[in-house]
Amino acid sequence: MVKQVLILSLCRKGGGFEHYTDNVLRHFTLPYTIYQSSYINKEGKIKGAKSIPTYRGEISFIFNSIFLLPLLLVHFFFLSRHYSMLYLPHFHFWNLPFMLLFRLLKKPVIYTEHDGVVHFGDIRFQQPLINLCLKVATHIVFLTHHVKSLVPQNLLRHKHITIIPHGIFDLTGLHNAPKTCKPMPTLLFFGRVSKYKGIELLLEAIQQVPLASFKKLVIAGKSSYTYNTSHLSKGLLAKLEIIDEFLPQKRIVDLFNNADILLMPYLEASQSGVAAIAIANAMPTVCTKVGGLAEQFILNSSLATRGGGGRMKSATPHKPVRFLLNLMSQALPTCCCRYLQILACMNPLVTMPLFEPKS
Repeated sequence: MVKQVLILSLCRKGGGFEHYTDNVLRHFTLPYTIYQSSYINKEGKIKGAKSIPTYRGEISFIFNSIFLLPLLLVHFFFLSRHYSMLYLPHFHFWNLPFMLLFRLLKKPVIYTEHDGVVHFGDIRFQQPLINLCLKVATHIVFLTHHVKSLVPQNLLRHKHITIIPHGIFDLTGLHNAPKTCKPMPTLLFFGRVSKYKGIELLLEAIQQVPLASFKKLVIAGKSSYTYNTSHLSKGLLAKLEIIDEFLPQKRIVDLFNNADILLMPYLEASQSGVAAIAIANAMPTVCTKVGGLAEQFILNSSLATRGGGGRMKSATPHKPVRFLLNLMSQALPTCCCRYLQILACMNPLVTMPLFEPKS
């Protein structure tokens, strides 16, 4: 009997991690068994996945970590003879015990680390657990060289390390034809709103944009904190649509299909699942030049023309603009240059050296 790879993807809310895991499995060539949390939302359920109970919130996390998790470890100890290795496609608070179990059984442990360092504004006590996971794993997958560079080298000694870039999220119903030029584009910020995503920077910049230049700005995604909009003008508030909630996939697809430009004013970034949707959607994207975004996109500080293939032409050389156009591996319509000129007054908080397109 051929032994399988045991895959544990235990997050509860779905989203980017589950999209990432599902995309990996589409290209997986080894036999495997995948377990998800029994509390995963319906849209995050991966076809063929088995379920194990985890936790719903803080209280059940404490209780189940003390009483349920040891029982699950015993259960998988007896099942381990069926598995050749353990693969963990993302971080989870229960990853470490399962990793230790498989190391005790002298089986390989493959772990994908998405961030390396906890983002500003996120839960800080994740960092020691991330470090321990990196220490215990036998094989580590990073999605960008940037994330690998953030990790202390002592955690990477004697490890098998691989850089595998983030794939795209080609969601069902998502349009993939290049966007057409519109007189007044709809601007979109999408994703979980955390402090490192630069909402304040976006709101500061959008005040400098003529109201007649865009139809509306949509900020869509559940916020982890309260940001201030009281200082915005009445005219801008009338064009601002805030959707502060977790969104089902169909609504996400509708947002991308109906928007013209994606804005990513991040203060830091490892890589981005939002960018993975934008690339699949052929969405012109303006982003800050931070972290691993320069690896995920083909970026340059000037604006793209129809030449494509890395041919660039500066549209605003006199401005200190460091927002970059996502070439998305194909030439974008010339009208996208006009969209970017609308946003040219944005000022970055963080800049990094340019990454030229690879030949």
